[in-house]
Amino acid sequence: MTSQFSLFEMTETNDDLDIRTEQQSLKKVAYDVGEKVGGARKDLAALRKAFEENQSASVLEEIESSSAILAAEIVNKKELFRSFNLLTEKENGVEPAVARAKQLLFQRIDSTPSVDSKEVRLSFMTAAHYLLDSISKVKTMDELYAYLNNLATLLRHELYNLTGLEKLLGQIKLDLDSLPKDSDEWRLAYKRGINAKRDILNCRKAQEIGLRSLGDKFINFFRSKSSYTSTLTNALKVESWDELLIKKEKKKGIARKLVWERHLPERPDRTGGAISTVEKPEDLLTFFHLRGAEFGHYMDDSKGMEHLLRSSEAMMDLAELLGLDYTSISLNGTLAMAYGARGRGGSALAHYEPLSKVINMTKEKGSLGVFAHEWFHGLDNHLYDLSHNSKNGKRGYASEPETLGQHVDSFLKLLFEELIDLIKEGNSISYFENTNKPGERWRGYDFKSAYQRHNGNVLEAMTERINSKKRRMEEDVTFAQTYYGSQKEGEKIRNKYLRNLKKFALALAWYHEDQTGEKIDYIPYPSDKSPYFQASIKLDKGKEGKYWSKDLEMTARAFESFIQDKLKAAGRVSDYLVAGTRDSLAFPMDEHRLAINNKFEEIFKFIRELKLI
Repeated sequence: MTSQFSLFEMTETNDDLDIRTEQQSLKKVAYDVGEKVGGARKDLAALRKAFEENQSASVLEEIESSSAILAAEIVNKKELFRSFNLLTEKENGVEPAVARAKQLLFQRIDSTPSVDSKEVRLSFMTAAHYLLDSISKVKTMDELYAYLNNLATLLRHELYNLTGLEKLLGQIKLDLDSLPKDSDEWRLAYKRGINAKRDILNCRKAQEIGLRSLGDKFINFFRSKSSYTSTLTNALKVESWDELLIKKEKKKGIARKLVWERHLPERPDRTGGAISTVEKPEDLLTFFHLRGAEFGHYMDDSKGMEHLLRSSEAMMDLAELLGLDYTSISLNGTLAMAYGARGRGGSALAHYEPLSKVINMTKEKGSLGVFAHEWFHGLDNHLYDLSHNSKNGKRGYASEPETLGQHVDSFLKLLFEELIDLIKEGNSISYFENTNKPGERWRGYDFKSAYQRHNGNVLEAMTERINSKKRRMEEDVTFAQTYYGSQKEGEKIRNKYLRNLKKFALALAWYHEDQTGEKIDYIPYPSDKSPYFQASIKLDKGKEGKYWSKDLEMTARAFESFIQDKLKAAGRVSDYLVAGTRDSLAFPMDEHRLAINNKFEEIFKFIRELKLI
């Protein structure tokens, strides 16, 4: 680890670091330095606009060379099929049922390319352009049937082995040279050669179009008779344009309320740690090797200096607590800082942008307790990039370990898998909301006998039910995933199991009310989710994985807890770095928290040993 005093031995100044804007010309502190952070809204808008105006291979290549992440964001179904709309279809004389069929076909296309590579993104775009252009000429059902047959043929030809066909044609040519011309053998070989030549041309055309890059659901429409039939049956139900164009009445927007708010001190306090001598933005880059720093034009020097000093202290504290060099905070020189420069509005104190690799601290709210959270998002994202040799386009995080690439030690993946399991797994009580309606009755024997066996104890009855059904469910999941080779099949079985479990719970609640007159608003059942995971799902209003209960967010909040506990153990306080984690509504607590902390210790030991940052 860098000595605290080594920070102050670096006195070099570099006027070249100053890249202030015209609006910052008179500022003494709040001006941009280092590499232009880029990716600000105006910069992103210019790149996006160029692609919107000209979705060509050359423009995409230019964007790929600038930022694979931006390329991955703009090459998507929504952007590529933006020009398709029902009103235009009506104006062009397309039958309403045909327009509906087109709409349903497009819905089957993957939202984004299935593979994160520039080649697949180009193929996805090429296929989308072909589909949009060719289908625009289809106006009647007869034309649609013929068109779909043509697409099915292209998909089939795309599977041909072009190299094998070319070798076959070469061999046929040799055979023709060796056979007597106009003999039966020669005529047969000549016919085979004509067929091989045709197959080669068809294969080349199909592979240039690349329809298979549009995804499995799109392919399955042509492969599955039931899928094909149900889609067209749905389309044929539309008999008029009025029926197709009718708009559902939009619900009036309701102002969103904060589901949780961090408890923060009035002003950031700091106890212990090295004294920062940062006086200007250039110092931040020199000391920590950050890529750049930028300030919003409305950030005055006084507020800018506060952020500059507080953030430098937070970076020093974080490095010391993790046993890292100060320069490691820059994530190998990839991280940039912004202060009041890239706000999104709303209540956020700060945010990390994976596209631009920048942490933005809001002008007024960003000075309290959130730097550790956002820095971990940066580290999480950086480790993912390293695992893909920084050639990835899709944004990703090590806290989604199944997405990690092969360019880092596999032990990192194992550590993060163990961390996620530790965060999410445990023993807790979960609840189903009682949605039984007045007068509703349940028929059956199982729930009544379970209720009676446990003398009216609903939780015990639910525990018995889960224990009797869960093992069979897990066996079915394992079989489905092994047989079909798809995680989705396993998810279908789990979801069916949960639906049936909820029905049993509702039946129990009804029977309990029928027997005792007492209504249970929330029906308890044992869960293998940790209390922290359960609390996070509750913040998401029961929608698992929406925001608070996403792996990357739970991991970042757990990291905050880890850092605040290390500060406390050292008798230190660093409120700009982290604050307000002693709250069971949003953070892990007690023994669970300690176990997670220990896993973070393992992870950072590994990071230090391999010098990943």
